[in-house]
Amino acid sequence: MVDWYDVSSPRKKKDGGTYWQRVGSAQKKGENWNVYFDALPLPDSDGRCMVGIFPRRERDEKEAPF
Repeated sequence: MVDWYDVSSPRKKKDGGTYWQRVGSAQKKGENWNVYFDALPLPDSDGRCMVGIFPRRERDEKEAPF
């Protein structure tokens, strides 16, 4: 069985907070990870690009599938 995950990148809100924008998917196969990007993460104010890998979230029909 292959476990799927969401790949997200942190983005700054206007109020100073942070939200996570989904940019792709990842799958874990044994000790290895495959990461598939639908979009590239944008660099932060220090020029770094970061992504987080989170358990896949259930989405309803009203949300975009990506």
